[in-house]
Amino acid sequence: MSSTTKGILLILFTTILTSTAQIFYKKGVAQFPILFTNIPLITGMALYGIGVIIYFLALREGEVSTLAPIMSISYVLVALTSFYYLGESMPHIKIIGILIIITGILFLTMTKKNNELVSEYENVKYKGGIL
Repeated sequence: MSSTTKGILLILFTTILTSTAQIFYKKGVAQFPILFTNIPLITGMALYGIGVIIYFLALREGEVSTLAPIMSISYVLVALTSFYYLGESMPHIKIIGILIIITGILFLTMTKKNNELVSEYENVKYKGGIL
């Protein structure tokens, strides 16, 4: 497994953890004045803390310009899970926003891959492999 692939997998796992933490935060604020026995809030904080540690590990494996945009998928995950588990609304404009986020992530991550392909082509070309 390449370093970049490992970084992307770690960042996706981070995104799942931190998005899940957001749902626990939402459930925990209903009991907010109570801190030390507020299991949803404590669970959310623990998930978020673990997510931060894994995020640091991911940054060791890949470029921040590739990995950071992938974290934007957390907006999508939070919107979808809050709709399904918390009964929050999902108007059409929110769906459009989710599609725009996904499209943006694809463009940003594909640009990196295209740059690698062009760079590889240039290396082969100048070494006499093509022209």
